[in-house]
Amino acid sequence: MKKFIMPLLGALMIVQCTAYADSGDIKSILYNTDIVTYLDGRQIQGYALDGKMMICAEDLRSYGYTVEYDDSIRALFVNKTGKPADDFYPYYERGTTGGIYGNTYETDIRVFINGIETSAENMGGKMLVVAEDISDTEVEESNKTSSYNPYAEYGISEYFLKHTYNDSERALYIETVDDGVLSYEQQLSDFLEGKTSLPLGDAASSGQPQILSRKDTEDCTMLLFKWQWMTSIAKFYKNGIQMNMSDPIFTAYKFKNQMTTTIDSGEFSDDGSKCYVYGQRNKPSGMVVYEMFESGTYEIDTKSFVIRSKDID
Repeated sequence: MKKFIMPLLGALMIVQCTAYADSGDIKSILYNTDIVTYLDGRQIQGYALDGKMMICAEDLRSYGYTVEYDDSIRALFVNKTGKPADDFYPYYERGTTGGIYGNTYETDIRVFINGIETSAENMGGKMLVVAEDISDTEVEESNKTSSYNPYAEYGISEYFLKHTYNDSERALYIETVDDGVLSYEQQLSDFLEGKTSLPLGDAASSGQPQILSRKDTEDCTMLLFKWQWMTSIAKFYKNGIQMNMSDPIFTAYKFKNQMTTTIDSGEFSDDGSKCYVYGQRNKPSGMVVYEMFESGTYEIDTKSFVIRSKDID
């Protein structure tokens, strides 16, 4: 009997030690730092975690970004859509290395910067992202999505940011991509010639990419393509620059390509602020199977990328 009880007790101890952390549990320690962080020439509050600089995603609202949270999928969407106010020049005292600022906590909230998901930490009501990760121009893959960065050759990250670090100044400079670096014309040409990483689908069933609709506003161009897959149906350009990649967004909302059909229609609102597409949302059913739980017309906010049901079948 003892030979049976001892292994059983050992197994129970292993199970207890490998229990998953719950949302709200303390995860990491945030430290003060003597490194000053700048975003587009303006200081932004920085924190140190595991040797990397963290910035608050919600703070980006003051730097020309839209910030919108969708609790239905536990996701925060942060997109560059404008510029900071002319008189916005915040100042933050240089911190002292090693001092503890606070904690981060376990969370199930996902963060998307310019349409691409990135790793994030919850600092207690606000989400932190790694400044170097979202502006790293040298890596080939996203830190979260492991997707190829098609913009590496242009010297920017797939989040449309870049950075330099000056150790003598103890300063990290993050820049948003300049207008015109990635032209709409060049991206469209690369897309049609198959030079991008965007999935072209099954040529036998979907044929070559076909533009279904185009909407031009004062400073934004939006295109709808005919796709075999729902993901990637929409591409949005700000001042000629593609500011969002929609694959991760549609995936977050459970528009699974295994279950969708060719999209043959779509339209934009007159002011270009909304995009309407017909599609199906799916949920996991088993290990690798998905089942549809909703279908109809969906409204996509072209700034925040939050998707809302409009007319559901």
